[in-house]
Amino acid sequence: MELTGDWKPTKYGMQYSVSNFSVTMPTTKEGIRTYLSSSLIKGIGPAMAARIVEMFGEDTLNVFNDSPEKLLQVKGITQKRLDDILEGYQKSGAIRELMMYLSPFGVTPAKVSKIQEKFGPSAVMIVKEEPFRLCEVHGFGFLTVDQIAVKAKHFRADDPLRIKAAILHSAGHTGVVLLCREISIRKSEEKGIEGKLSWN
Repeated sequence: MELTGDWKPTKYGMQYSVSNFSVTMPTTKEGIRTYLSSSLIKGIGPAMAARIVEMFGEDTLNVFNDSPEKLLQVKGITQKRLDDILEGYQKSGAIRELMMYLSPFGVTPAKVSKIQEKFGPSAVMIVKEEPFRLCEVHGFGFLTVDQIAVKAKHFRADDPLRIKAAILHSAGHTGVVLLCREISIRKSEEKGIEGKLSWN
């Protein structure tokens, strides 16, 4: 991952504030070893990562993607452990895909993790096909989500979820919308206005 930002003073000392980032897969042995031993992939620690990279070198990630059964050749990897490793690798792939898709919009890795936690295995599909559901994730406002949604395959300006998100954004929060609803109904009754107000 490549980060762009600035060092800023805080009460905890200097901290790096990320303004943008891009995701790239490691290509060197050291980079691959570090990636595999990260907390993203269950079942692989530093020692196991080192053994895997020692056996497959710079071709390691191709082995994971194209012929993972070869990993059984590595000392300490049983079929059960391989299943755990591949499950973790697939999950890390979903996070990578989300990061690559959302990085142009300044979505941070922490927020990507929130999306993955909220929607699970369906996260990538939801972001691409029902992007306004991102408003369900804490920290995502309408303006950010709208920029992401325009890139979606089936984007519609009159999407009901888009309209709902825009109303909530304009109102500030749901409580204001509900208050407006109650006031509008009450005033209509006071004025004797016939008919029904529709707030769906």
